[in-house]
Amino acid sequence: MRFLAFCAGDVPLREALAHPAKSPLTIGMMAFLAMWARRLSWRETTRAFGVSWEAVFRSVEWTVAWGLKHRVLQGVRAIGVDEIHWGRGMLGDGFLTFGRLPEPPPTHKFC
Repeated sequence: MRFLAFCAGDVPLREALAHPAKSPLTIGMMAFLAMWARRLSWRETTRAFGVSWEAVFRSVEWTVAWGLKHRVLQGVRAIGVDEIHWGRGMLGDGFLTFGRLPEPPPTHKFC
């Protein structure tokens, strides 16, 4: 098998595509499974793509760890989150969640 001399950022392509723990799943496959696990239940994801529940679990776990490692919170002072209930009665399970960053303070002066 030939390997390309191509780099994805600072990581050679061979290392970027292979899972560091020598898993049978590549990083691309783990990202793919994690994306579908967000949209479907984990059981539906395992059945749709013919993988084990543990493969979906490890894919989601790896994706969350990668996201936490690469998140940038520099410059964020506060995050506003509002939740609005919609539906009938107290048992309605419809919630809308809104997140927003604060607006910068006005820079004009009144003098």
